[in-house]
Amino acid sequence: MCTVTFYPNNNEYILTSNRDEVKHRPTLAPKKYTINNQEITFPKDEVAGGTWIATNNNTKTVCLLNGAFERHQRKESYSKSRGLVLLESFSYANVADFINDVNLNGVEPFTLLLFDTKNTIEITELRWDETQKHVSKIDATQPHIWSSSALYDKPTREQRQKWFQLLLDKNERLNKDLLLKFHLSKHDKDAFNDIVMERANGLQTVSVSQIVMKKGTVATFDYYDLVANKKYHLTNE
Repeated sequence: MCTVTFYPNNNEYILTSNRDEVKHRPTLAPKKYTINNQEITFPKDEVAGGTWIATNNNTKTVCLLNGAFERHQRKESYSKSRGLVLLESFSYANVADFINDVNLNGVEPFTLLLFDTKNTIEITELRWDETQKHVSKIDATQPHIWSSSALYDKPTREQRQKWFQLLLDKNERLNKDLLLKFHLSKHDKDAFNDIVMERANGLQTVSVSQIVMKKGTVATFDYYDLVANKKYHLTNE
C-alpha cells in the first residue's frame, strides 16, 4: 500500500508491497475469493472490505498506494474505499475500459498500478487527485519503486529511490529474496520514514506482500504478517 517495487526478470516480474497501517487494524491473510465469477487472490482489509494488492492468478495484478502526487487533506468521510476501487478493476474487460468508465467521485486520492501480462508485461499507472484521472504508461522493461505521497514527502520519496538504486547497482540481477530483504530491512536510523517504518501514532509497516508473476500465471504469492510474525505462501505451480 505504501512502498511498492517492480522488478522484471526475463518472462516474469516480481512485485513487492509494504503496507503501512495502524498496527491493530483487522486484516485477513491472502486467499482466493470469487467475485463476479472470477477468482481473485488478495489479503483483505476487514474494516472496509477492500485490499491494496490483488491478482486474478492469470494475467492481471493490481496494486494500490494512498495519495496521488502530494500529501492531501483528508476528509471526514468518502463515498467508497480505495481498496474496493482496486477490486472493481477486475470487473472490466481491460484497463482502458476501467479507467474510462470507473466513477471516482467522492473517492480519496490514490495511485493504482495495473499490471497485465496477456501479451507482454504492461504497466498502467492511474493517479486520482479527487478531481481528475491522470494516466501514464510505465516502462515495464525497467525496475521501479513507488512510495505513498500520503505518508512520504518528495525528499523522502527521492531518498527511497536512491536506496533502491543502490540495491540495483550492487547486484547484476535481483531475485525475490533480495527484493524481500530490501523491503524488510532498515535503511536509515529514521524509523519515521524508513522502508520498514514506525511512527508514534501506532502507524507502522504491518505486512509485506510479494507476487512472482510468470507469463500467464502467478507462480507464488507470499505474505509476511509482521505484527503476528507469520508467513503465508500460496502457489499455482
